Formats: sequence, structure tokens, C-alpha cells
Amino acid sequence: MNITAYGIICDDIRREDNGKLLVIGAYDGGFVPGSIPSQFPLSLWLTLYGIGVGKHKFKLEVKFPEGSRFETDGELDVLDDVTPASMFFVGFPAAISSVGEIVGTVWIDESEIQFIKVPVFQPERGRS
Repeated sequence: MNITAYGIICDDIRREDNGKLLVIGAYDGGFVPGSIPSQFPLSLWLTLYGIGVGKHKFKLEVKFPEGSRFETDGELDVLDDVTPASMFFVGFPAAISSVGEIVGTVWIDESEIQFIKVPVFQPERGRS
């Protein structure tokens, strides 16, 4: 199984009345917290390609600088091998205590896939 994964880390993910998903506050080139240390909720949209049809065990880990992490696990039921599988994790606790990187890793049936690295920068001085 050759699995690839892509993730979007953002402030929130909401479903519109028409069924579309709305990504709010996506981070692409880096993350600048308002202050260090800080704690706040984050969200993740994870898309996986190349997973075979059937039920697959997964473990998800999002590591923050200085070692704090969000972890969860479960089962993903893939209904066809054409449509990518998507998972959404909304409002999980994030803790930033230093500059560094936010690193996301998912294990699907024991296969480890790192899907995102977002640098964390020093807060800007004088922000309002």
C-alpha cells in the first residue's frame, strides 16, 4: 500500500448549510502565535490517498515545539479506492511554548506517514 497524506492546519472547520466545508484561518508558510507560551484550539483537515477499500486502524499525532502533542486513534472505513479519504479534527488543544515546528504524523495499519510540517516563529512585537 503506497499511502500519501496532506494536511491543512487551521483555526476552525465548519460545514455550510449547502454541505460544503469552510476552512477558517489556514496556516501555510508558518505559524506566528500572539505570544509564547500560549494555548488555543486548532483544527486539522487530513486527506489520504492510496488506502485500500475496507476498515483501517489509524493513529494521529500532532507534535508542537517542546514536546506537547495531540494524539487520537480510531478506525477509518474506506468505501472505494477512487475517492480520497478525509478526516477532520476540530478544536483540539494546542500548546506552543517555543519556536520550532508543528509536525503531523498519521499511522494507517502500521504505515507511518508524515503529512505536515509548519514552522512556528517568534511573535511579532507591537502587534495589535
